[in-house]
Amino acid sequence: EGGRGRRGGVHEHSVAPPIAVTTTYLADVHQEGYVYARDTAPTRTRCEKIIGDLEEGKAILYSSGLAATFAVLFHLNPPKVAIRGGYHGTHNVLRLMESRLNTQAVDLDDEVGEGDVIWIETPRNPTCDVYDVKAFAEKAHSAGAKVVVDATMAPPPLQKLL
Repeated sequence: EGGRGRRGGVHEHSVAPPIAVTTTYLADVHQEGYVYARDTAPTRTRCEKIIGDLEEGKAILYSSGLAATFAVLFHLNPPKVAIRGGYHGTHNVLRLMESRLNTQAVDLDDEVGEGDVIWIETPRNPTCDVYDVKAFAEKAHSAGAKVVVDATMAPPPLQKLL
């Protein structure tokens, strides 16, 4: 009943809810709710809900891939990131982490351990190399590491990664 992503909020029963284009909300900063559209907004909340439902997980939207990269790497704060090629911005974030947090970038085939991250960009830009996500996930999980998949060139609905 209601379909995916159609529960909750002011437009709970809307078939085609409006897109919220406001950037600033009148809000008490000590209460939950929308304050500034770069943080969250009704349209983003709804989209996160729909994508989360489709992927059978939780979705968090960012304004750019680099913002998502920065957020996940600084959140996980891994001692080591196994990566090969890919987007230069990811490597810039890793260089920043190396200089500030002593994070070590290693090749994708190197050993990983507890708390490390295997970073897979698949298909990889610009060569379109495709990696076996399941094999890398098994490698990571057996070592207590995490896997992050940058799926920019083939978004999750086309790969069904979760």
